[in-house]
Amino acid sequence: MHPNLDDPPYGGETSVASPGGPYTVSGVQDGVYYVSAYLDVDGSGGEPGEEEPDGWYDADDDGNPDTITVSGGNVTGVGITFGDITHAPEIQSMDGMWEKIGDAVSAERAERLDLDFYSDAEHNTPAVLFSHYEKGLTLMKWDGGEDQAWEPEGSPYFAPGGTFIVALDINNYDEPNAAYSNEPNNFKANVEHYVSDAWSLVGSADFSPDAAYNIDMQLK
Repeated sequence: MHPNLDDPPYGGETSVASPGGPYTVSGVQDGVYYVSAYLDVDGSGGEPGEEEPDGWYDADDDGNPDTITVSGGNVTGVGITFGDITHAPEIQSMDGMWEKIGDAVSAERAERLDLDFYSDAEHNTPAVLFSHYEKGLTLMKWDGGEDQAWEPEGSPYFAPGGTFIVALDINNYDEPNAAYSNEPNNFKANVEHYVSDAWSLVGSADFSPDAAYNIDMQLK
């Protein structure tokens, strides 16, 4: 709980054993507060890590944190969705000046993303792999046409929800490869390959012995 957006937590902290579960913050003095939460993936406690999903209470779902007022009693119904204030990604290029490439890549928030390029003959075409925490992974490719549209490669949300870390690498044959770890599989690593209009696992699922909190990928 924060008196101001830039303030550290003040007036009480708590933990939730499972996503979507109830929680209680005790010992909070009367006042107006912003409320935040984060997913403590590595169990370290304290401040959230750089790669740990977080969010703020956003009552009207407009992408801006809202306050609650504590005044002599309990406040209920303060729910938080990770990524509440994370907006749909936009991609820009620079040739002397920055220029937006097409419309927003996704129609909704994207918690994690990675960028790579297809090596087609006329120009390098950008592709963006992004995660929606509840729905899963999607790869979008810029079609470069007059409508300036981004188009999905294969099925949207081809990997399960709860995706935490993502990495994208496109090989010399212009075949994308996506690496990720996600909550349903205890954050173990997976790699999928896109060819013939379909995604398929590379090797075994959940191949890392432990949770993978940082993933990078380079094809040779």
